[in-house]
Amino acid sequence: IWLSKIVRICKKNNIQCIFVDQPSMYDFSNLNNDKLLLWMNPPYVDYKINFKDMIRIKNIYNDFLKRFSLQNEIKFCKLSNKLKPVRENFIDDVNFTQKGSIEVANNLFDCIKN
Repeated sequence: IWLSKIVRICKKNNIQCIFVDQPSMYDFSNLNNDKLLLWMNPPYVDYKINFKDMIRIKNIYNDFLKRFSLQNEIKFCKLSNKLKPVRENFIDDVNFTQKGSIEVANNLFDCIKN
């Protein structure tokens, strides 16, 4: 619903919308992850979602956003495969360090430019 509203507003006002998928620490290359960094799945409870299931959830979200963007003729930038899931790029599950933020900004600039 909210994505559709964003698309309608952008098209009505002739605004170039850009949707960007979410890089994260949840990646098969990171199976031996630093568990202390991963606290959002879900936060502040005694249980955690399995790491492989979090990868699947991330992929469902990112794949949906890409399909939705293409169906609605909205520019889409795939950043999830541009940022390595390592501690130097992430503070936690999905928030970036300064180095990670610079990497995201550079990749986003390249996507917008092209």
